[in-house]
Amino acid sequence: MAILQAQNEEIAAKRRLAKQKEKARRSRPKNKQKAIQAETLSAEITSYSFTSSVWKGFVPPRIELFGWFVLVDRVNTKERLGKIGVNILGDSLCVMCTKELESAEHLFLRCDVAWQVWCKWLRSLGREWVIPGTIREMFESWHGLHNRQQGQQMWMTVFFAVIWNIWLERNARIFKNTRASLEVIHTKTVMSYTEWHGGDSGGGC
Repeated sequence: MAILQAQNEEIAAKRRLAKQKEKARRSRPKNKQKAIQAETLSAEITSYSFTSSVWKGFVPPRIELFGWFVLVDRVNTKERLGKIGVNILGDSLCVMCTKELESAEHLFLRCDVAWQVWCKWLRSLGREWVIPGTIREMFESWHGLHNRQQGQQMWMTVFFAVIWNIWLERNARIFKNTRASLEVIHTKTVMSYTEWHGGDSGGGC
């Protein structure tokens, strides 16, 4: 009887251990997700004066949300994924130009491909621009170009159209192994602009 009881206790202990291991295994992704979500943002970034500039309803909500992630550096670039411990297959270079680390600042602003798209829009709108320090500085400067809502809406829609299509092209190159030309990328930004804003974008040159 004592031997049987000992065997039963051993079996029960093994089952408890197996359950604990399984529970720990299942909780790992959740814990990792919580760790990502627990990242804190500086008071400057989360200030109302900044965030109110994003949520204007000029573009679909999901595009506004994406723009917010770009501006606060929480979009999942290779640089950010590396910082939170995600193993990245291949290198960490920007897939658009293959020259620099893929950070948000580089991908959406300083990358040769991205900057050429910006320049096409600037030329079509009759503007000259120098590369600003950060993507956020560019957003804020474009937001302040017009006091009238109509003019502000135009510039903000261009901004969102460019960053959104740069992101789509980046993902297509990584996950679908396809590559669009600069002209095609620009054309897609014009199509997005027209869809969200309507009318003649002036970006077709």
